[in-house]
Amino acid sequence: GSAMPGAFDDLLSRADKLNSVGAVEAAAFGQKRAVPALSDDLSNIFRSSEFLLKKKCVAGSTQSLLFGDKGLILRVAPPTLTPAAPSTAAAAAARHALEDDVEYEAELEERSRLQIERAFFNQTLLSNPLPSLKPVRKDKENMRDPSTTVSRFVAQSGEATRRELLYGDRIRKYIQSNRRKPLEKMLMEAAEEGGASEDLQVAWQYTTAMVGERLSSHEEPAKSNELVRRATGVLEKQFCTHMRDCVSRSLERAEMGGVPSMRSLIMAYLKVHGTGGGDLEGGVSAWELAYHALRAGEVAAAKDALSSLSHFPRAAVLVTALNQLGTQPRLNEETKMKLRTEWRHEQNHVGDIHQRALYAALLGLEPPISSSLEEWLWGHLISLRVDPALPAAIYVDLQKTIAVDLGESYFMQSGSSSEWSHFFTALILTGQPERAIKVMYDALGPSEAVHMAILAHENKLLSMGAVTEELVRFESAAPTRCQLNLARLINIYTKAFELTDIPRSLDYWYFLKGVEGPTRGDIFETAVSRAVYLTNEDGLILGKRTKEGKRTQGLIDDYVANADSVIDRVARDSLIGGAPSDGIRLFLLAGNYDKAVEVSCDRLVSSIRNQTEIGETTNEAMELFYLATDNPGRVSPSGQACLCQLLDTINLMRKCAEGSYREVVSMLRKIRFVPVDQESLSAALADFHRLPTKVRDVLPEVCYALTKLVVNALTSGEITTDRERNELKKLADAIFVYAASVPHKFPAHVNTKMLEMQSQLS
Repeated sequence: GSAMPGAFDDLLSRADKLNSVGAVEAAAFGQKRAVPALSDDLSNIFRSSEFLLKKKCVAGSTQSLLFGDKGLILRVAPPTLTPAAPSTAAAAAARHALEDDVEYEAELEERSRLQIERAFFNQTLLSNPLPSLKPVRKDKENMRDPSTTVSRFVAQSGEATRRELLYGDRIRKYIQSNRRKPLEKMLMEAAEEGGASEDLQVAWQYTTAMVGERLSSHEEPAKSNELVRRATGVLEKQFCTHMRDCVSRSLERAEMGGVPSMRSLIMAYLKVHGTGGGDLEGGVSAWELAYHALRAGEVAAAKDALSSLSHFPRAAVLVTALNQLGTQPRLNEETKMKLRTEWRHEQNHVGDIHQRALYAALLGLEPPISSSLEEWLWGHLISLRVDPALPAAIYVDLQKTIAVDLGESYFMQSGSSSEWSHFFTALILTGQPERAIKVMYDALGPSEAVHMAILAHENKLLSMGAVTEELVRFESAAPTRCQLNLARLINIYTKAFELTDIPRSLDYWYFLKGVEGPTRGDIFETAVSRAVYLTNEDGLILGKRTKEGKRTQGLIDDYVANADSVIDRVARDSLIGGAPSDGIRLFLLAGNYDKAVEVSCDRLVSSIRNQTEIGETTNEAMELFYLATDNPGRVSPSGQACLCQLLDTINLMRKCAEGSYREVVSMLRKIRFVPVDQESLSAALADFHRLPTKVRDVLPEVCYALTKLVVNALTSGEITTDRERNELKKLADAIFVYAASVPHKFPAHVNTKMLEMQSQLS
């Protein structure tokens, strides 16, 4: 007994001088050495302990005497030491040290990820005022009841406009229809019902025409062709509406009744607004009728006028081309070449402005008739539509003319409040929705822009930038190309109501489901996690766990068929964010019992080490223990074994703190992973590598508590019999040897305190 303390002192002083794993020389355990002889070679064992630091293992499972039939502890190993080659030990040590580094790096990366994601959602543009900071309202009337389909949008203190709530209601119905209802029509209805201005209604008409449906192909030149057809189609439809309005205001002069044909509509319109002096009835000229028929999108309506023009030999190719467009959408190559030649010869002799306008429309010349922006745009677009093979370069050149060469300074030069509509119209009708939406955002804020962007995104007609980019990113290599950051736009828009109307906020983020977030995760899941973090309404958002272990419906079920992965993501974020209790509860909600047990074990280890929150973590662990017992197979045997052994450890340390040394010795004989005398030391050392890592992590605290118990018992005078005194001394000697022998590094402060208590015993 007297030699043992001196050896222990010497070994501890040597161990403190070890600086790095690389400088340590491994030593193998002897297979058949007697236990008393261990004191001669404990120095080498201490040296090898750093190589074997935190070796991973899985505990075996059997019946625990502390937990009755429901518990799991180590199985008893034969009392022999397992040999290990020095090279194997060194390799294992290096591998496990690397695993620890990887785990630490992974934890840091996860914390960084969460901080980056929260920083992204917290940002706001300096040009926008911050939303008013008001207490979060817990009024359930403002939250969506998943069991109903009634609109739940209630204006918060007048902050949300009626039109915004109507937009939100249409978005909700669209999502409830599994994205099958016509979103473009629903949003247009919301704009009109919400009292949109005439300019805004026209902007919505153009937007739905251009991006309201998906393209049949995104390959060139098919993409450009379809965009040109859509633009000319909506402009021609608008022109027909304009003619009907004009005629309805002047029915007497127009001399038209009943439901008119296109020809009669054009003739009636020209009787009121025509130039006069023509050969047809009402003084309408044949070229004038032909031009307006082309402008209205029905060249066939001027068939009789074209027949009357066939006797004009100097315009024969033009008449042929118009007749051709009456039966087919495009000119053929030969007609286009002849028409260009005819114009070259006759351009100085063509005096009729409508005839010149027809040449310009078919050949892509500057329109001589451009009384409005729409007519000017149509004049440039129609030539592309009738071209035999639309070169994408010509379309790109038109886009560049609008967006770059003319630009904002041209379209909005006088600063009139309505001039945004001119620039918006020019951009959207030339297939540049990203720039058009940015103009809308600058003019009217995010409310209209975000819904137009969502419509374009739903139909795969929005070029989206990374979520970390600016709102609009322009490509220097291609002036017409730019990308809109829809995530940033949605973030700006939902900022005002993300705390007060969670369902409406999630509706908007749902459109980005599957889109990569700021840290490569799904940004929709990030938004759900943020909503839980900000509002603590995890029951409303994710559902609640019933007594039967089922999950009630939450808002998340409106968006995903299987919510477990999303809930698991929120649970991990809660854990990283410093709310382990919430993490455990959410892991259980997601059905991830193993992860819940793992987190609970981590909390038990922390409680044992720091002596804090022991009651809370123990109760939490006990609930998990009973839950795992009632649901066999949901928790892995190794996880359940670790949980049970940590609970045994908590109980053991509680008894140590109470000074119940008799009960402690009895418990040690049952749990077996700490020796009580020299006879049980071999088995405890042999079984060390079978202990779960988390149990090994608390061995220093356990050994210290046991040593302190022995010292207090022996020095307090409570021990009256030699048998008990000898039993406690044997326990102390076994603990000292065990602490020096196991391949696990004890903290310096624990070593110091154990040395002090050892000196008291000696």
